[in-house]
Amino acid sequence: MSSVDLYEVLGVPSDADEPSIERAFKDLSLKLHPDKANVSTAPSVETEAERKVREQHNHEQFVKVMDARTILTDPVKRKSYDRERRLIKRSADKAEHSSSTRRQKVRTDNRETVKRLESLDLELRNLLSVYRELTPRRYQSLWLPTHSEIESLFIRVICIHVEVTNKVTKKPPSTYTPSTDKPVQREANVHISLIGALIAELDATLTQRKTYMASDTFYCALDASFKKFLDS
Repeated sequence: MSSVDLYEVLGVPSDADEPSIERAFKDLSLKLHPDKANVSTAPSVETEAERKVREQHNHEQFVKVMDARTILTDPVKRKSYDRERRLIKRSADKAEHSSSTRRQKVRTDNRETVKRLESLDLELRNLLSVYRELTPRRYQSLWLPTHSEIESLFIRVICIHVEVTNKVTKKPPSTYTPSTDKPVQREANVHISLIGALIAELDATLTQRKTYMASDTFYCALDASFKKFLDS
């Protein structure tokens, strides 16, 4: 069955009776008949190739009207057509519902991802504040990571986190589809897992520093956690 709706071709409702169909066909056939359409649609200037394309289009439009009238005025053919039309519409409605459900799931997953990313961003910034309070800025070492180097690593990770968050939030929800959003969502989920592990390690190290942890051990532990995240 063609995807063309024969009722739309003739401009009549699906419950139109045969006289209404015949009247619609007569009006359209007078307008679309190639002998008339080829004259009425002719521009002032056109090439031979353009003329052939235009006349072929006019012919095809007229054939559609003829076919629609032939099927819709034959009771047997019309009954068969209506049955197939209903099946196609039902299938299309089902597909649209399924697609709508998937889009809604994507939007829901996206909102949850954004909330999680925002929460992790806050945790990172809080850990940076804790680090700045615990660590004297005057500390320097020739062979251990310095205070400023660790602080730079904090900021670098926060910037990476912001980039991932922006990828998830940059598109309007209406544009999300399961196919286009999968790579972004997958990247965000991996990042959330990795950043969550990093935050847990940083928090544990900073907590130990509050009680007691030698400076060399403290800096090396933080440096190792950051490098493991950045290398992943």
